[in-house]
Amino acid sequence: MAAEPSQCSPEAKPGTHGSSLQSIFRGQSFENGNVGPVGFDHSGNRIGQCLVLQAQGNEMVQVGLYDTRSQTLSTDGYTKIKWFGNKVPRDSARSSKTQLYLSPGIFVSMATVACVGMALVLVFLIFNLKFKRLRVIKLSSPMMNNFILLGCLLAYMSVILYGLDGQYLTERSFEALCTVRTNDALSLSF
Repeated sequence: MAAEPSQCSPEAKPGTHGSSLQSIFRGQSFENGNVGPVGFDHSGNRIGQCLVLQAQGNEMVQVGLYDTRSQTLSTDGYTKIKWFGNKVPRDSARSSKTQLYLSPGIFVSMATVACVGMALVLVFLIFNLKFKRLRVIKLSSPMMNNFILLGCLLAYMSVILYGLDGQYLTERSFEALCTVRTNDALSLSF
């Protein structure tokens, strides 16, 4: 073991000599520790041998020994590793791309509600344009009402546009729809 730092004194405040103690610990190595050789790397991580255990049944059994110095795993002379389904598991996550579709029932019901809403908007727009000379309509700001109604119409249209997916369209028409969505009737409605 290395000698203790010469700066240590009983009057020293906690944390004063932490870096010097840390460098001393990093330099230590015990060849005959309780669990075999023990040391520390430059980051302060333990170097030595680690038991590899696996839960088999109701008990933990030793299935190997990993040596961090040589970075080797030894399984000779230990209990055999048991894998679920007797197959070695994948060593990475498996990813796959799947197309998600909107349920036809949901699309039809929402498109129906949107169409009813668009029909009502058109009725109100025609009413507003036909009776724009009436005093009551003039007082309600007919131009502002028309803009609001057109915004509502675009919002109802966006419900249908966002409900259409690759299930109902060809790839080419779906690309065109994505372009329309980029210009986004919903954002224009506001």
